[in-house]
Amino acid sequence: MGVSSIIGKHVLSAELDCEWATCDVDIHYEVLAAEESMPFGAFELLKVVTRIAGVGEVNVTDWFNQSYIEELVRDEIDGADYHWSDHGDM
Repeated sequence: MGVSSIIGKHVLSAELDCEWATCDVDIHYEVLAAEESMPFGAFELLKVVTRIAGVGEVNVTDWFNQSYIEELVRDEIDGADYHWSDHGDM
């Protein structure tokens, strides 16, 4: 996906580890449009969820280190493919 096409809501699937468990999670985030006061690639973490049998979706956002989650999202955003149309080239 091109840089401009990454703006919007996304879900990143990941496996998070801690001393007592490993969780398969979906990290929901939104890449925000660039503004003067905010460089491209700024994002908002919406939620981190896992699924538990018999319970369903559980919000585990506060269970894990926020810096680590944000680093995973930043790596995902930084890995977005550049496309020539991202800067209006035709």
